[in-house]
Amino acid sequence: IEDLENFIECVIYHELYRKLIEESNNSSSTENESFIPEPNSPVFIEGIIDFNGEVDKHKIIVQKLVKLDKVTELYTKEIIILLNEANTSLKTIQSIRDICLKYPGNTQVVIRATNAEGNIAFISASEKYSVAVKNALISEVKKNVGEKSLHLVPDRSVPEPKQRHQFDRSNNWNNNYSN
Repeated sequence: IEDLENFIECVIYHELYRKLIEESNNSSSTENESFIPEPNSPVFIEGIIDFNGEVDKHKIIVQKLVKLDKVTELYTKEIIILLNEANTSLKTIQSIRDICLKYPGNTQVVIRATNAEGNIAFISASEKYSVAVKNALISEVKKNVGEKSLHLVPDRSVPEPKQRHQFDRSNNWNNNYSN
């Protein structure tokens, strides 16, 4: 991986690479989270940094590759829909309900309602209205409620690191960190 100033080497071990190849070959579904990227295409990488003692030789051990258009869906913890009592009709509320049902998923939906006096209430929608945060959902909410009506809350939790694989002297793969 590189940007305009630096680069860092990324390593993909055989198990993940095999999984990426299999998913790529079974690409009849457009819902694959992982994929084999095209050369020079931007990607989202989840992994751990390998500090092998050399200051300028750090590497990222890749644990997950994600298409950029899937990042919002996979890493959004909740969406907040901003409503104002003065300009929200029953039709708008029904359209929000219909949009949520059209894109079922695991992301929590929260309504932030502001009344005429400026009081604010947060209302968590039932799990039945949890959504998959897709670009189409975002577009529909903005079209029906307003361009600045949506706030995406990222999932800031750090994934548990998976064990690294190392090759031992007997030509077997080990799942440990020792040399």
